[in-house]
Amino acid sequence: MSKISDIIFNGEPHRISSPFGKRQVITTSAGKTSSYHQGTDYATYDKRIPQYAIETGYCFASSKAQDGANYVWIVYPRIKKAMLHYHLDRRVVGSGEKVSKGTLIGYTGRTGKATGIHLHLGIRDLSKLSEYQVKHMTWDLLRTCSYIDPEIYAKKYILPNGNPYAKPQYVVNRKKYEYGRIKTGRDAVRWVQYQLQNKGFYKGHIDGFFGPATEEAVKAFQRANGLEVDGSVGPKTREALSK
Repeated sequence: MSKISDIIFNGEPHRISSPFGKRQVITTSAGKTSSYHQGTDYATYDKRIPQYAIETGYCFASSKAQDGANYVWIVYPRIKKAMLHYHLDRRVVGSGEKVSKGTLIGYTGRTGKATGIHLHLGIRDLSKLSEYQVKHMTWDLLRTCSYIDPEIYAKKYILPNGNPYAKPQYVVNRKKYEYGRIKTGRDAVRWVQYQLQNKGFYKGHIDGFFGPATEEAVKAFQRANGLEVDGSVGPKTREALSK
């Protein structure tokens, strides 16, 4: 796995089930796969889990392929890469929509030529295109750009803050986050994630999205502090986090 797949799955468990390059042909209910794999498959242990955008960009295409697979193409102008999320169970973003880090793209599935629930991540290198072309993508332009190995590229990927392995930082405005002041919204979730991370219960990104990883961290915190283990941040859990 890589930094990019960790961001896509927000730290949820996953593994490489089929790497980039030559492979044996696989027979599925939707037909046979090709002998050359133009992407990397990440299995999610038979769970349909969310997939998120890795940074600022836009959805170039959101549709269904001829083999029945739900797919989404996300273009990232800063790094000049287009990422294909394939075999989705459900698509959330639509063509033309802007995305940023943490934007929900869809859910892992097994639509199309797939034998199990996973993400097929394909990356096309847009480096030869101008900035205008990247921001105004067409199918003809996209097809002129080659696929690259997601795992190899991930080793070169630099986050917008310049550090490829820096943990997301979040500065808490203590006056703003006095007990009971903010109970809902992304700021409230960020505060919960920040407190859980400081207490050693959360290792994901402080992104303001209350996903499965955050919920499990809340449950672990509740369990360790003798609270009702329901995964919800009610008054008692919020009070315990504030200490």
